[in-house]
Amino acid sequence: MIEIFKTLMGSSDTDRKYENISPQDARDKMKELNRKEYEVIDVRTEDEFASGHLRGAINMNLFDPQFGAKTEQLDPSKAYFLICRSGNRSATACKKMAKSGHKNLYNIAGGMMSW
Repeated sequence: MIEIFKTLMGSSDTDRKYENISPQDARDKMKELNRKEYEVIDVRTEDEFASGHLRGAINMNLFDPQFGAKTEQLDPSKAYFLICRSGNRSATACKKMAKSGHKNLYNIAGGMMSW
């Protein structure tokens, strides 16, 4: 019954095109991959990014009107680890990127507050 409700409401876990991942699991997964196989995208504002970010991260503000156009230009074969302050904006960014065809998406749960 619950699965039927999830399907009707459009929130089935099988529909999710990204994975919520803990900061430690993200670190472990990054170590497993060749650095050329993934990118870290920080979706916070420029000011938030300037106040501290993960080494090698790319800043792509989720609220930038060009966010979708910028992410569509990214290599769809790479894995992307998305991070924000708490994990909410990065989850939204994962959903947007999934709609443009990206498949290897990881939302770092808890964001920078948990990193």
